[in-house]
Amino acid sequence: MSVTFTWDNQEQTQLRFIFDTLWQVEDLKRVVDYSRATIEDLDKHVDVIIDMSDCESMPSNLGVLRHHLQTLDSERVGVMVFVTNNKYLQTVMQLLNQLLRNQFTMHFTDSLDDAFRIVRRANITRSG
Repeated sequence: MSVTFTWDNQEQTQLRFIFDTLWQVEDLKRVVDYSRATIEDLDKHVDVIIDMSDCESMPSNLGVLRHHLQTLDSERVGVMVFVTNNKYLQTVMQLLNQLLRNQFTMHFTDSLDDAFRIVRRANITRSG
């Protein structure tokens, strides 16, 4: 019951947060703090996928989720893709994203395959 993160490629340019069925805000804060430090040590862009496709619960204050993700705000973060099939969560996160603009662009989708496509498209656009 936690939030974990993994690199989706050897180049460490695609980071994925994976939310278990039940998770706690402390889990999110822990992995965001660790990954933020890791990202700052890299000399390249990092795209982030927030995989909440298996989530069954969310904290009562969804602003906490957005707040912790916003602490990743860095010139090194390229795109952030939020994956969930929960339309309520997606709508709330879209509204929070509009209110709390920052450097990275947040995309929303309901499938992990689409998230990977969005990241690939962003990399093509960024590289040329």
